[in-house]
Amino acid sequence: MRYQGGAWVEEPLPPMTPRLSWVAGIEGRLYAAGYFGALLRREDEGWASEVSGVDEPLWGVWGASEAEVWAVGGGAPPAPPVLLRRTEGAWQRVDVAAISGDGHALYKIWGRAADDIYAVGARGLVLHYDGVEWRREESGTSVTLIGVFGDPSGEDVVVAGGRSSGVVLRRSGGLWQVRGLPEEDGLDGAWIDEDGVATVVGRRGFIGAFPRASSGWVREASGVEDELHAVFGVPGGPVFAVGGRFDMAPYTGVILRRSP
Repeated sequence: MRYQGGAWVEEPLPPMTPRLSWVAGIEGRLYAAGYFGALLRREDEGWASEVSGVDEPLWGVWGASEAEVWAVGGGAPPAPPVLLRRTEGAWQRVDVAAISGDGHALYKIWGRAADDIYAVGARGLVLHYDGVEWRREESGTSVTLIGVFGDPSGEDVVVAGGRSSGVVLRRSGGLWQVRGLPEEDGLDGAWIDEDGVATVVGRRGFIGAFPRASSGWVREASGVEDELHAVFGVPGGPVFAVGGRFDMAPYTGVILRRSP
């Protein structure tokens, strides 16, 4: 779905496109990742499939520029995480099995530059790329980590996760601080605005605002019980949260909009 002129319009996709999990804009281009190793790139004339070289599900995609785009994924254990890198128009797999420990999937990837990238996944897995190599960071938790987003101009990075109960991670002073939300179900998506307020979304319509350098947070009324999978806002403009019912029929989708 594309939001343009104040309305959402469904875009045509290549035949046999499976379920898609994520979309990212990179230097005016759009990339999407999904099941069975699906990777799509939006050209001026529309969406086109790319060869990923893998058949595992892909859960996230991000890039600092068209010169280097990353995608992450993975399936059930004991399979290792999937990390793909696109350079010179082709996707290649990057082996991170040696540093991933017992993590078996990466769910999202985000960075503020080509040499400062984070990927998060199963069993508390957090990987960081410095432009030369990927290293594992001590997250302080063993729960599944689903979403990651950071402040492009600072050091603030927020991770959302947990399945039976919510967990929020925030990076401060080079270390990850873990905040458990045992009264809330699992969390999926995170976004940070220009004031450093992190918005986190998750199951049962959860939306929470987490100010920077504060131990408190405020729950916002979503008006829905659907699982909210992602959140993203335009500086000075609206904030959107998307999700739906994924686990059983009837499958439904929901888009929420918060005005500035």
